[in-house]
Amino acid sequence: MKILLVVTDYGVFGGGERVAANLARVFHQVYGHTVGLLSFQKLSNEIPFDPEDTLSKTSLNLNLYHPSLLKRIVAKVKSLIRLRVLLRNEDWQIAIGIGTYPSAMLSLTSASKVIRIGCEHASLLATPWAWSVLRRYAYPRLDHLVVLTERSAAAGHKLNSSISVIANSLSMPAAGAPNLDHHRVLGIGRLDANKSFGKLIDAFDAAVKENPSWTLCIIGDGDQRKYLQDKIADLGLGHRVSIQPPLRDIQSEYMNSSIVALTSASEGLPMVLLEAQGYGLPCIAFDCDTGPAEIIEGGKSGFLITPGDVPEFARRLSELMGSLPLRSRFSTVALRNAERFSEVVIGDEWQELMCRLLQESETDH
Repeated sequence: MKILLVVTDYGVFGGGERVAANLARVFHQVYGHTVGLLSFQKLSNEIPFDPEDTLSKTSLNLNLYHPSLLKRIVAKVKSLIRLRVLLRNEDWQIAIGIGTYPSAMLSLTSASKVIRIGCEHASLLATPWAWSVLRRYAYPRLDHLVVLTERSAAAGHKLNSSISVIANSLSMPAAGAPNLDHHRVLGIGRLDANKSFGKLIDAFDAAVKENPSWTLCIIGDGDQRKYLQDKIADLGLGHRVSIQPPLRDIQSEYMNSSIVALTSASEGLPMVLLEAQGYGLPCIAFDCDTGPAEIIEGGKSGFLITPGDVPEFARRLSELMGSLPLRSRFSTVALRNAERFSEVVIGDEWQELMCRLLQESETDH
């Protein structure tokens, strides 16, 4: 097969971009497909998730983040025009949009013969109204829609009658028994309002009083960086809490931590929790829509907390921080659970879906 994976910006250290890179490797290395990665945004000098430059990447050479609103709108119009031209002139059999915007743009290229699959990576249950409107208009026009969780499936069926549930895969094999005595909590994600890292800092502030040898490391970038740094200073946590920019060697950050925490208001299927399980790390997360409950076994591999309940989050976090035996029990179950999200398991599900859609397309023609 010839498969094109479409992302908004392949220069971003985001979950969707990591998923695209993982799928590209699996499709090519395991199944022998010809695979390309297409970015609407022009490619930057530093390309994440491909340090050895092994993936076939190109872009539509657009600037979707121009300071001028008018020029941003023009860039979005150009993204549709250029995508249509590319699909008309090249012989891709399947195009997969990773995320809402690429999936929506693919839905508007109906003149091409390419099978267009939208792969939604955000929650369909908790979403800004503008994205909801865009999905209601665009997603019925896709040939197929993939969602990440069973919780999202019901909402997905309202948008497209042809739908599958396929989780994200781990980007690395399970790492084996970890060292759980590092006394460091790890949070990873964009520093925006949805990730709610301020709540994580508040919870850690309460938990560290009973566990004073622990630290919190947050890895990410975004518009809330100053707000979070000010909060850390106001709470007097400058020696306990650090914020680091995104980095290529995320594996070492997992291996030097003992707990992974997620305080998002909404998610699709968070890669950070999948990867944490692959490293055998116990997790604590708000039970938001969607994803954490389909990764974490509450009370067995981690803790699921009522969304927004910071005192309960702090209490459970303190419990994990204070008990190596509890972390070890959770770790054993986490490593077992990680096998459900292996690249082989998830890759086979994608392979079966794409073969079926190609057969149906050939029958229709």
